[in-house]
Amino acid sequence: MGAIVCMHWRGLAIGVAAGALVCWGGLLLLPRASAEAQTVPVPFVDVEGTRLTGVDDAGRKQWEMQAASLQIDRDRSTIVLTDVTGWLFRGGARYLQLHAPRAAYVTLTKTVELSGGVTGSAPDGRAFTADRVQWKGTQLTAAGGIVLTQVGMTVRADQMSGDAALDSVTFEGHVAITFAPQ
Repeated sequence: MGAIVCMHWRGLAIGVAAGALVCWGGLLLLPRASAEAQTVPVPFVDVEGTRLTGVDDAGRKQWEMQAASLQIDRDRSTIVLTDVTGWLFRGGARYLQLHAPRAAYVTLTKTVELSGGVTGSAPDGRAFTADRVQWKGTQLTAAGGIVLTQVGMTVRADQMSGDAALDSVTFEGHVAITFAPQ
């Protein structure tokens, strides 16, 4: 059974395959839980297998994440995802691919943070690892154990920031650059 759930917050659309959830005109309908289950604090929504998409004000896709599970807190301000694969978009196409054990999307700030050991790769062969990666709009920041590799060069640092396409990147804290002959 596969109903499609569609929830919209400003700049965010959620598509979920789940048989028990139904969305109609912005209203999410959930099956009634027993009185016993209602006494235990639970998230507003808890879904297995989902996709989140963030768009700009003009409706252009900026990022997309697929996750094994998703939870939305009761005040609907934070969406937490596990086992995440995501993409940042450039010119309407997937550009930077990211993987992480956990991610959080804060609806009020429209900020996404991946954590637990993040890997990223671009189509041109550049790749990086970091403990945490955060992006908002087109700006990406990463912290903790940064290692960026590209043809002929490896950069290690404590922090990295720049545009989401990695075209203009700044490194900070214990920066070490190693050049390899090509």
